[in-house]
Amino acid sequence: MTGVKMLLFDLDETLLASDKKIPKGALRVLREYREAGVRIGVSTSRGAGNTAQYVRQLHPDVIIASGGAQLLIDGRTEFASVVEAAKIRSLIRRAQSIAGEEILITADAADGSYYLNFTPPDDDLARSFRRGRKITFRCFRKDALKVCLEIPDEAKAKQVIAEFPELDSIRFSDGYWYKFTNRGITKEHTIAIMCERLGISPADITAFGDDLADIGMLRLCGRGIAMGNAQDEVKRAADEVIGTNNDRGVEIFLRTERVRAMEELFDRAKAGKASPSERAALENYLNNGFLGDYEADEAGLLPADLKRGVLSQDALYDYLSEEG
Repeated sequence: MTGVKMLLFDLDETLLASDKKIPKGALRVLREYREAGVRIGVSTSRGAGNTAQYVRQLHPDVIIASGGAQLLIDGRTEFASVVEAAKIRSLIRRAQSIAGEEILITADAADGSYYLNFTPPDDDLARSFRRGRKITFRCFRKDALKVCLEIPDEAKAKQVIAEFPELDSIRFSDGYWYKFTNRGITKEHTIAIMCERLGISPADITAFGDDLADIGMLRLCGRGIAMGNAQDEVKRAADEVIGTNNDRGVEIFLRTERVRAMEELFDRAKAGKASPSERAALENYLNNGFLGDYEADEAGLLPADLKRGVLSQDALYDYLSEEG
């Protein structure tokens, strides 16, 4: 993947398998990409506090959290857009009036705390979130980055959304949950801010997603990758569709792309046309990445029509030894 400066991932149903864990193969290949100088980023609708366990594993350079309402670079908040507490109370009261007192609510408070008005089920998704404080929201007095409402009746949800044009809202694809942030606050909005802070372009980013909330991100970035388990609308917005989150889709894609990129460098090197930096990239690949790609190929995970000359350790070693 020559020219890519950042890999940017949605979490749920994209980088995470359905058991809400990052597959070991994906973790390994992402470490290898980082060693090669590629930044790793997370772009999720989860609040930052609910990414903690994955941050400890990934050590991402960038976290876009709460659907774009917060940007962290190297662990520091660089941007935050909060909805004032009074607006949140108004939204919740009106939603309950329209859709019923029993609607489910969550809130990512601006101070990092997490609130909800129900007891989550004992399943993989709930266990992947930190324990939030259960409240009624009747007297909620905290500004928040994001509020989510579960409104099973789509017509009533649209009525709520229409009455709050100053808020941005989108429905998540796995159910009847709607995300509310300030108007214009989306993943793609905050990616633009991130790029300005880091001095890169969206064209330098390969982004991965599965949900309706990822469509803008996939369209903005240089290469938008939809998971095989994504909704059709998301797939249509992407440049490419890969395997699912449960069949090592991210890992296989990244390994395949790297082998193709290294093949190009290897052919240039054998023809005597490789620059010093390209030869250094091949040497880095031999020491950091080659083995994982070779093992994946031996296991039959890589495409059958993939050119495999670079996966010959002897050929790579002999070339680098001669050059050295």
